[in-house]
Amino acid sequence: TYSTLVSMAPDYAEAQRWLDTMRAEGIAPNVVTYSTLVSMAPDYAEAQRWLDTMRAEGIAPNVVTYNTLVSKAPDYAEAQRWLDTMRAEGIAPNLYTYCNLFAKDLSHVPATELLQWFWQQEYSPEEALQAAIKSYRKRYHVENALSIALHYPHLQAARSLMRRNADAALTQFAQALADDSRHPDADYALGVALMELGRDEDARPHLVRALELAALPKRQDAIRQWLADIDGRSARAGNKTP
Repeated sequence: TYSTLVSMAPDYAEAQRWLDTMRAEGIAPNVVTYSTLVSMAPDYAEAQRWLDTMRAEGIAPNVVTYNTLVSKAPDYAEAQRWLDTMRAEGIAPNLYTYCNLFAKDLSHVPATELLQWFWQQEYSPEEALQAAIKSYRKRYHVENALSIALHYPHLQAARSLMRRNADAALTQFAQALADDSRHPDADYALGVALMELGRDEDARPHLVRALELAALPKRQDAIRQWLADIDGRSARAGNKTP
């Protein structure tokens, strides 16, 4: 009851008053109560103070607590330290952990370095990379954003990025293909980018090649569907020709 009142309080001061009330009535706060206060804390230092209080009272933080601290951390390095802490305590990061982490300012983190680290994680949900693409794009690091889009061009954030930076995307992806004709993602990225730009017939050979190179059934199915979509659009266009 009191944890709910803390969470529904209109402001931080009111939430603290409910905490004082429950303590006065002999009701011990739990992880939900404290995680809510961590979230409501007006600044990062105050959020850390609540974590210290939890630990002092023998209450173990959970994934929600740590996700909030990752979100409130002032920079990427500090956020990453919280991720390391939660792992050390046996708490597995989830999608929200990585989304909060990659929403930080990544200006000083090369995309290749970020991806290598991410791929080494036991759990690496690709949806979280949308936050990284948006973070790079927000700070005008388009090349880094495209480095992620090269491997995940099907993500909505990647497709938006490619439409808005068409020339840069095609140039960067074509260079990756020139550097390695069997690059596992270059033809795939070029095919998706060209489709996004309405250039279906230019996209087709890249997608055919990407299908030959694709190892994962999920990617194979997606490429087959795109090729079917291109064939469908081509057929409809042909029917409209006098």
